[in-house]
Amino acid sequence: YSVGEWEMEIVKVLEQILYDNRLNQTQFAERIGVKPSQVSEWLAGKNKPGYEKLRAICKEFKLDANVLLSVSNKENEQ
Repeated sequence: YSVGEWEMEIVKVLEQILYDNRLNQTQFAERIGVKPSQVSEWLAGKNKPGYEKLRAICKEFKLDANVLLSVSNKENEQ
């Protein structure tokens, strides 16, 4: 993935987490310890979560880090 593709993928994954857990941005922010405005920026593609925030999301929602990092078999084969 290029950087731009990764940013789009992270937005899709975050949106799916919100949908699957029936959370709004404020509830999601509270669960991972950030401000709602930060989540809004992530979802708008204006900013992206750093390592510690990605780690917090994985831990809170019991996700494999590969889901958030968009690591795929196709990428590994190249």
